[in-house]
Amino acid sequence: MNQAREKQSGFTIMELLLAMVIVGILAGLALPSFSRAIANNKVTSNANEVIGAFNLARSEAAQRGTRINISSISGDTNWAGGFRIWRDANGNGAYDVGEEIRVFEAIDSGLALTGTVAGINFNAVGFASAAMTLNLCSDEASVDDRQFDVALSGRVNVDQFNCP
Repeated sequence: MNQAREKQSGFTIMELLLAMVIVGILAGLALPSFSRAIANNKVTSNANEVIGAFNLARSEAAQRGTRINISSISGDTNWAGGFRIWRDANGNGAYDVGEEIRVFEAIDSGLALTGTVAGINFNAVGFASAAMTLNLCSDEASVDDRQFDVALSGRVNVDQFNCP
């Protein structure tokens, strides 16, 4: 009797090695753009948080009919460590424990947020006490940074920016 040989299917070692080399090359090409996308998302999400904070402070001032402050937690022009929205209940011009409306935690690592002043306030109609600028800078060179300009009208304008 003549038995037919069964043909085995599968990959040879050479085919597997070639496939692994191709996958490695493609991963090497995709990784830089993937890390750039992550860095862009970090900048965008932190920028949205900053815009939201200033808009919240402005709307709280209008809603409550009183002056509402937004300032860096550090008390200086470095806003990266976090910032807070607060109402100066006792009128002493300084933040006291218990006056906060909302606290925003430190921004993501790899980012810097610096301003021209340590804080501003919005009056009962939403106007800012001073114009200010904040710069959100990434340590990733290929990412567009953001610049926030708070006008005396209280409006926040955001532009793409290249930090020095």
